[in-house]
Amino acid sequence: MLPSVDLSRTRLGRLFLFGALYFAQGVPWGFISLPLSLYLTGQGMGPEAIGKVLALAYLPWSLKLFIAPLSDALDLGRLGRRRPWILASQFGMGATLLALAGLDPKGAMEPFLALIFLHNLFAAAQDVGVDAFAIDVLEEHERGTANGVMWSMKYAGVAVGGGGFAMISGSIGFRGLFLIMATMIFVVAVLPAMVRERPRPARASVLTETPRVLLTTLRSFALRATFFALILYVLAPAGSGLLGAMASPFFKNRLGYSDEEIGALSGLYAAGLSAVGAFAGGVLSDRLGRRRAVLLFTLISAAIHVAFSLLEARWGSRTVVYSLALTGAFADGMLQATYLSLAMDLSNPAVGGTQFTAFMSLANVRNSWTAWLGGRAAERLSAPEMYLLAAASLIAPLVLLPLVNPEQAKRAFRKKDEGPAPEPAPSSG
Repeated sequence: MLPSVDLSRTRLGRLFLFGALYFAQGVPWGFISLPLSLYLTGQGMGPEAIGKVLALAYLPWSLKLFIAPLSDALDLGRLGRRRPWILASQFGMGATLLALAGLDPKGAMEPFLALIFLHNLFAAAQDVGVDAFAIDVLEEHERGTANGVMWSMKYAGVAVGGGGFAMISGSIGFRGLFLIMATMIFVVAVLPAMVRERPRPARASVLTETPRVLLTTLRSFALRATFFALILYVLAPAGSGLLGAMASPFFKNRLGYSDEEIGALSGLYAAGLSAVGAFAGGVLSDRLGRRRAVLLFTLISAAIHVAFSLLEARWGSRTVVYSLALTGAFADGMLQATYLSLAMDLSNPAVGGTQFTAFMSLANVRNSWTAWLGGRAAERLSAPEMYLLAAASLIAPLVLLPLVNPEQAKRAFRKKDEGPAPEPAPSSG
């Protein structure tokens, strides 16, 4: 029998657990975003077709909103509330990767894409459980740092699954990559199996709990701060998402980079700097405040996109391209971690899994529409115009930021354990 430990007792234990679980999400995500994209480019697919594939992969993440109420309502008594959910999701992630190892995408693209979709559905369910568990056990003052660790480890997983796997895919093939990913997923599953959750009061059945969870969640979104946050997370931050579908064709066909160099730059170096940026952004957001950090990091990221556009004449210089790509990755990491921390601050602990998932589901709707729109736009706009579009998409949603006040939400959530008394969302601004 595995030893049981109470990770809520130590800060280091909490950071290690959540970091490892986010790493497990990042590896397949990195594979989909880079080695798979490079493979499809090699098969003659253009940005629009690749954008559709990426949108299909991202789509299950927008379904988390329908999964989360079950996560909040389910309680298996001594087995725990969050742990069984996370373990079942990890098993599904690993099993679908093993199934993918037995397919050749050249001759079975439709089943291959169906399994990619199913894998991401399990990964989305795992994410629901992990985020809800984080809201349960993380102290408010450590959320920024914890989210920095979580996102930095996800980026580290993206670096391994993206750049790392792109560099070795030619020697071990897709089958080998899927077997390695499945092994990683099953190894990480050992960690939540060792966790002992905090004792909780007895709960009613899922059938009776689910309506209560949904009602409390609706009340929690009746605040001005949380209402406008819903709109914000559909729109922001969209910059890197708009550029995703064009990235591989742009670097390969326009700049003439090899697959290995693209893998090293985009999937390894950039993902590594995004990981560092996520940690730095999380720590800084604890000190600056969430909204001030969002504003600062957004302006930095947008400025880098504008600079990339204006320096088209220097794209032949690897020094220029590498410098802009890597500083952009660092800024994007800071921004992503800060948005994640802001969503936790806006979530009612009574229904943490469902409300936080609502924010993240909308963020994944954003990932899906930006991948689709970015692919279509890349077929019609020049590369400099695409970078300007990405910068504009970052700046525009900032008009909502003054309306998204996490302190208002915290005060309301403290009034009632079951959620805030509803404050009607404004109808006229």
